[in-house]
Amino acid sequence: MEEKIKTIEGMRRPHENPTEWRLRRAFLVKNFDNLDAERLECLSHCFVNHELYGVGYPSKFRRLGDGIVDSIYRGRSIVKRLCTTLFALFSLKIKVNINHLSEQFCSLIEIEQ
Repeated sequence: MEEKIKTIEGMRRPHENPTEWRLRRAFLVKNFDNLDAERLECLSHCFVNHELYGVGYPSKFRRLGDGIVDSIYRGRSIVKRLCTTLFALFSLKIKVNINHLSEQFCSLIEIEQ
């Protein structure tokens, strides 16, 4: 077990922010024994892209990550999840249309602007 954790911790990349690593690490732990190393590495990055940046993947892939987000956020509200995602985007210096996000955010929590 200790060797498994050591291997997983060694897979962290210097460019990953804490949010990305937390998600990717959870994916790696869940699927470590089910996928070969190369596929595990690749799909773990795909998982982060899907969860944080909205990249679409087939349902077969998404099943590999079932329950991970819920276990990480442990019931946190959609507001905290959205803020975490926004922080990740801003830390990567990705330009974000704040007005568009504001509209989407308000519709998510059912508040009129």
